Amino acid sequence: LPIYLLPSSLAQAIRTRTRYLPTDDITSAAVFLAAASGVVKLGSEVIASRAADFRVPCNLYCALVGRSGIKKGPLEKLLLEQPLSPIIEDLNRQNARARQDWQDANAGKKPAERSDPPANLRAVVSQFTGEALDAQLSVQELAGLALMIHRDELRGLFGLLNAYRGGQGGDREQLLEAYDGRGSHSLRISADGGSRSYGRCHLTIFGTIQPKVLHALVADGDASGLWARFLFLPFPGHVVELPATETEEEIQASDAAAALLAHTIGQVYRLPRTSLELDPAARACFMAYEGRCQHDAVKAELEAQGAAWSKAPGKVLRLAGLLHLVHRVSPDGEHHELVGPEMIRRACNLTDHLTGWALGLHEAAATGETTDPMRLVHGLAERAGEAIGWRVVLGRLSKRQRLELDSAAARA
Repeated sequence: LPIYLLPSSLAQAIRTRTRYLPTDDITSAAVFLAAASGVVKLGSEVIASRAADFRVPCNLYCALVGRSGIKKGPLEKLLLEQPLSPIIEDLNRQNARARQDWQDANAGKKPAERSDPPANLRAVVSQFTGEALDAQLSVQELAGLALMIHRDELRGLFGLLNAYRGGQGGDREQLLEAYDGRGSHSLRISADGGSRSYGRCHLTIFGTIQPKVLHALVADGDASGLWARFLFLPFPGHVVELPATETEEEIQASDAAAALLAHTIGQVYRLPRTSLELDPAARACFMAYEGRCQHDAVKAELEAQGAAWSKAPGKVLRLAGLLHLVHRVSPDGEHHELVGPEMIRRACNLTDHLTGWALGLHEAAATGETTDPMRLVHGLAERAGEAIGWRVVLGRLSKRQRLELDSAAARA
């Protein structure tokens, strides 16, 4: 799948870096796209319809889902943290220079005569309060930069919402609005006058979460639509043994792959703000998908599942835009001015795959039983180690699942 999604050089680099991790191609590619989404210039967007003002920023909210101790952290390190590290270091140097310039300009002045110290630019933050996030997004807007919230455990992030407001506040609403790049204009009582204002933002969220914790968080549904905004990336967690020895050639190949991934993210970071539009074929493909999602949202029995389908088209546009940009900066990528139909189809397939997993999650949380056919059939085939037929699948179905899944659906 990464070769289908990404330029072949990037796909090979990702496989080289993750060959000793229990991941799969889909999850690995999605983590790398999340890294790219965190450095796209603020204001970059994908436009589906100007008349309907249907446009989205190129940000993502992602949760890597897997049990504790199955190497989620190393995957984040190789495909997210290390590719982003040169940008973080560059911003740190900029901040240090700005601070030194401020100190030089204010040397010898009385405190009352000094200018305000420069605010630090950030690429990634892990801890924040709603007020601090407002302030930082205001700083990022002035510089035209995106911001990523990266948490090792997303449970900690959601547990802190409104923690500094006595449980009464708009932290959750802040994240809901930031997903669509909306601005904020707020007044609060504080020493600096309490004003926090920005016209738009580009916020990416990435973190990990354990399945049991996630089930508990979604047990009451998704009334606010926060979970519907997330791409849940299931981490397979199968056993991959490390080799007893490694060659110098393998080490060099791994180092070259790491350099290519970091260079690609850096190239995306250096792209100017851009508005991406769909070519006619891509627009027709997307509108057909958007229409299907509307029907699926209306037919969904669970409110959380309907919300997931209603947010799927926006995810497709975001992913298609990111794929387009990654291809644009890769020598062996597909280079087009407009987003083409292939990017839309790839984004639709990836979104459907991940949304299917989320639908099963919500059903399991609501009923205690999942009927996700893709997960069921693939799991049976993997354990069998060979092609399986309908009788094998039928033998594992519960009474309820047999009412919902037939041989045609399993084959599809």
